Amino acid sequence: MLSKVIRRMKFGSGCQRRAYAKDTTMFLQTIDAHDRHQVLIDDRNGFYLLFADTHEVGLGRSFTPHWVGEMADRRTLEAAVRWFARRRDRWQAWGALAKAVGHATFDRHMRALIAAEPFETVSGTFVHIAEDPCEILLGKVLDGSNGTRQDVLHQHRFTSAAARQRFCTWFDADRNFEQIGAIVLLGYQTGAVAVATALDDIARDAAAAGVRARRKRHC
Repeated sequence: MLSKVIRRMKFGSGCQRRAYAKDTTMFLQTIDAHDRHQVLIDDRNGFYLLFADTHEVGLGRSFTPHWVGEMADRRTLEAAVRWFARRRDRWQAWGALAKAVGHATFDRHMRALIAAEPFETVSGTFVHIAEDPCEILLGKVLDGSNGTRQDVLHQHRFTSAAARQRFCTWFDADRNFEQIGAIVLLGYQTGAVAVATALDDIARDAAAAGVRARRKRHC
């Protein structure tokens, strides 16, 4: 049974506070790892994505997910994972709807949503310098049925223009741009608050590194 081999998508920090970003194109501010209705992955036979009541999953016996989708390959699975992650704030309402209308009707509902807003694959990650001297935009480049587009996931404001410049210097040096994908993943896992902390830490650590370098030159 699928229930014996599922693993949770790791989207959650255990934070109980639900404070969502005002701009729905961005990450949730924080994510509650204990929400009842969650997305699960079963990759034993093919690539199955499940949306289920985790209370039923935890009972250790056979259960019927609210919705099941089989993905053709890893790339499609990752696109589906991202699609669900970006709609995390709808999961509990979807779960309530599934219980109210039944599995067959809910399956049609979900497939209609996916048809209207198809999965998109990620072809890259970007950081854009905003007009505000303290801000950057963090996001993904997406390829889908409607072509290529950029999706802004987080608009970050540093404490000062100097802090943003320190981040940009770090970003341009030593292929640090490769770490931006990990920061985006952090946003999916734990929310925008963790992303903001990570970016501020980079700017602060870069400042500390600069101070150490100046001291070394004076010795």
